[in-house]
Amino acid sequence: MPNKLEGFKARTYQNKDMEACMAIFDANATGFRLPLEKKDLVRFLTTLPHSGLALVLEDRSGAVAACGGILFRTAEEAVLCWGMVDPNWHGKGLGEALRLLRLSLVSGMDAVKRVSVTVSQHDAEFFQEQGFQADTVVQDGYSAGLHKHNLVLEMTGFTRDKITRQCGELGLSFQK
Repeated sequence: MPNKLEGFKARTYQNKDMEACMAIFDANATGFRLPLEKKDLVRFLTTLPHSGLALVLEDRSGAVAACGGILFRTAEEAVLCWGMVDPNWHGKGLGEALRLLRLSLVSGMDAVKRVSVTVSQHDAEFFQEQGFQADTVVQDGYSAGLHKHNLVLEMTGFTRDKITRQCGELGLSFQK
């Protein structure tokens, strides 16, 4: 079976990626992102590495096709944040790759016992497919009709092994 992600490269976010990440944010702003979040994303990206980690997925031409971050709430809890895929690449597996790569990075940190993510109802099932469990749901938590789902994934040995296996099956690796 051919790897649909062949030729894609995952690497650490660099300052030169800011414009591409902002363009991806803007392209996803209608319906799924609130425009008010933009300054929070800029703050996150401009305070790296102190604020956490961020990575990008480059397409075969070297253009940024997806980006996402990881915050550390405590030494034992990581938070997936700012996961975004260029709309031109929606439905092609990049969201799954981004989710798995971030989880793989966290999985290598033995101190991290749980990973959380806060998303709308539009993305909750996507994370539940990976084993995230609903912690709380706040109706209209973002805005009218846009509910806030707080999800948690316990980083057990089984979970870590599953993430490693899935990354291997998709041929995913991360370059610093």
